[in-house]
This record gives sequence, structure tokens and C-alpha cells, in this order.
Amino acid sequence: ASRVRDEEEFPYGHILDAANLKVFTWAELKSATRNFRPENLLGEGGFGKVFKGLIKEGAESEKGGGLTIAIKILNSHSSQGFAEWQSEVNFLGRLSHPNLVKLLGFGHEDHKLFLVYEFQPRGSLDNHLFGRGSNVRPLSWDKRLKAYTAKLSDFGLAKSGPSDDHSHVSTRV
Repeated sequence: ASRVRDEEEFPYGHILDAANLKVFTWAELKSATRNFRPENLLGEGGFGKVFKGLIKEGAESEKGGGLTIAIKILNSHSSQGFAEWQSEVNFLGRLSHPNLVKLLGFGHEDHKLFLVYEFQPRGSLDNHLFGRGSNVRPLSWDKRLKAYTAKLSDFGLAKSGPSDDHSHVSTRV
């Protein structure tokens, strides 16, 4: 309900005073992904693996429903690390915009870093643009200009711009 209200009140997005994120436990995410089964693997990027999961909460779970989520888990061999994870939490945790995937929460447990997002049922823009996937055809230029609301989902390597009396862009993530 709060997401719908945000979209009605701020159709072009807004910056929250503080991140409104849930802290997830590893046990919750194991349950949501049925112990990270291979069929729930959505993909793998520079950060690590991304799994699809289902959070069952309240009355929804009694009806067999719930909230479908995407979970990014930092690969221990990844070139990205704590600073990038923290950047993602700080940026996406405070930004609300129709073109941003909503970060729902995060966790840091037993040397594991993870991020929890709203699930994007239509898949990645990359797949639609280039026709990657078994039943995905490349979008025509007409559809590329008119279809869907594309959403960014990764701020892990975002850099801070100049502020106050500083005149340079930081090289720190």
C-alpha cells in the first residue's frame, strides 16, 4: 500500500530522509528460496548470484500468496565487497522513483552480504533489447521507445558527485 501511495504522491520519485528497509535474516532467505535451489537462480553478475524467492507474511501466506523477491548474494570471490554493498543500501534505500527497482531490504550475517529487491517479472532490459533467452525476441525500435518502464537495479559502483565547496568527483564508491 505504501508503494502505491508513493507513486501517487510522487509520480517522478523522491528522496527519503532515511532508508526504509527491512533487515532480513539468512534463515528467512533460505526459506524464501527453498534453500537456494538451482531452479530459483535468476542469474549471476559482478556482485554475485541472484535468486528468486517468495516471502510469506500475514494473511497473504494463508491464501498461498506472498511477495516475490529477488535476492543478490555477494560472492566471496567477487571484486566487489562491503563498500559496494553499503553504497547500494545507501543509494537505493533512500531513492524512490518509477525507473528504479525498489530495494526492500538487506542483511549481513555469517560473513554473507545480501540485498533483497522487488522481483521484476519481465526480466532484464538487456534480454529484451538483444533477444537473449529461449522465447525472447529483440524489441523493435518502435517498441523500445514506447514499451515498458525500464528500471535500474544496481548502484553498487555509484560514485558521489561534488557537494558544498568541493569541486571534484570522488573516486571512492
